[in-house]
Amino acid sequence: MKKYIDLEDMVNVNCSNVLDIIQKNGVVSRKAITDISGLSWGGMTKIVNKLLENGYITEKKQKNTSSSGRTPGVLTVNTEKNFVAGLDINKTGLKAVVTDLTGKILKSYSAPVYTAEKESFLEEITDFIGKVFSDFEKGLIISMGVAMQGIVDSRRGISVKFPDAEGWENVPVKKLLEEKFGVSVFIEHDPDCLLYSQLGYGAKENAVLLRIDKSIGMAAAIGGRIIKGEGIFEIAHNVVMPGGAKCSCGMHGCMEAYIRPCMDGDKINTGAVGELMLPLAATVKNMCGIFNADRVILTGALMEHEELFCNDLHDALASLDCNVKIEFLPLADFAVKGAALIAVNKSINSLLI
Repeated sequence: MKKYIDLEDMVNVNCSNVLDIIQKNGVVSRKAITDISGLSWGGMTKIVNKLLENGYITEKKQKNTSSSGRTPGVLTVNTEKNFVAGLDINKTGLKAVVTDLTGKILKSYSAPVYTAEKESFLEEITDFIGKVFSDFEKGLIISMGVAMQGIVDSRRGISVKFPDAEGWENVPVKKLLEEKFGVSVFIEHDPDCLLYSQLGYGAKENAVLLRIDKSIGMAAAIGGRIIKGEGIFEIAHNVVMPGGAKCSCGMHGCMEAYIRPCMDGDKINTGAVGELMLPLAATVKNMCGIFNADRVILTGALMEHEELFCNDLHDALASLDCNVKIEFLPLADFAVKGAALIAVNKSINSLLI
């Protein structure tokens, strides 16, 4: 892991920042980009020219009101090409979106998952993605971001483990999909994608996101930057209630032991949800303490029913002297959109390497 930021890193960050500025402003001049970004004129010009060459942005000349001098131009995101696919691979189903470079969703897709066996599951995934790509002219989709459950090695593009998937271990998802579809693929842990979709441009906040379905996944950001590392936030079997409910792992008091009974399909076990509140509050308090978080986001299938337990959760937090504000985020298309946004960012970062 790098302990410093070198010149290449700075160029990549600046390249992403320039597109972010154009995305947020809609139409913007070169001078405005230098003013907002703090880049030198030469640095801005190098990045803008690369973005133009690759078709990420377009430039239109404005009418020159002066009698002499160069006609000024304005830059805008090219929404006619360089589309990006986002995919959410979840044991409860598959979701996908295709977006333009502004993040606008052009088309959404979903499909159930029929098997947990590795080879059949991979076939379901590739068939699903094939249907997505078939709706767009070849070459329009330039990259794909993939949000995955379980343990993910995003640097190598490997799904290390996937929940309840038979034979699924160290699957090279990035390599398999790149060979199959001929585009750059970026594999990310699904809570990272959810959190990425919620961090605004230039955000400097410390934030924690917990995704709660049949189990729990976590992402965290410090100073607006997501913390990454293989398996570092697999908190399902953290013991929060010593001597508490027995978990399938054999220990007692794990978070997962309190989460699993809460949902049976779409049905909510309100008694089990009540038992979850104190362990969940303890987890929130612990994570806020570790990351000095000023923002906590709760999402996932169980959190879609916040009206059943919102007040009880706040009471449990208060009993632990934890006054952090909780945000409930509907799943909607945030994981797939976050995956697509990450793919845009990483695609742009490769331009100047």
